[in-house]
Amino acid sequence: MLIDQLKDKDDCIAMLEAKMAAQEAASKAERRQSERMMEAFLRNSQTITSTTTTRSKFLF
Repeated sequence: MLIDQLKDKDDCIAMLEAKMAAQEAASKAERRQSERMMEAFLRNSQTITSTTTTRSKFLF
């Protein structure tokens, strides 16, 4: 009986550890994706800013 309870607890711990590892991997992937999107946004906004600045020089 006690051995069965310990086995059940070990199984539960293993399941929770696997679940936490999967959640951590998903969080890391989401963080990397967010970082890539932010880098792309910053590159695009810098390009737009430099293009706007260049155009305004020709207008005045």
